[in-house]
Amino acid sequence: MRIRKTVTALALAAAVGGTTLAAAPAAQAGAYGCTRDGVTATLVYTKSVPTISGGTGGELRTYWDGYANCSVFVKSAYAGTKTWTYLFITDYNGDGGGSTNAGDFATYAGPVWVRAVNECIRERIVMHNPSGSTIVDYTTPWHSCG
Repeated sequence: MRIRKTVTALALAAAVGGTTLAAAPAAQAGAYGCTRDGVTATLVYTKSVPTISGGTGGELRTYWDGYANCSVFVKSAYAGTKTWTYLFITDYNGDGGGSTNAGDFATYAGPVWVRAVNECIRERIVMHNPSGSTIVDYTTPWHSCG
């Protein structure tokens, strides 16, 4: 009886764990606002964003829904504290309607969207510390081409 309960518990944990792992990128995309017309975008790119002093400011997360890219910058520096943060996204040709999100954010900036079918995209992130000094000023390389 004890073995049966253990095997059942392990099977349930594996099933729940597998479901959680498979659903996490879509759930996160929805939580960040990367859902358009009922379609939740899929995580396609992550980048640790450095601070000017060499630390980590946060993580850029880029999602794709088959038509457009959606990006968010999730803060690790001063997470939970509202600091001025700027996020901009553009496509290689500049014809995809890139967008900007800027303001005082505690956890993340975005979402920002750009139509980029068969094109590369890039983002620029700027973040200040609570006293207003720039601690992040970073532009990604071109990525997510296709």
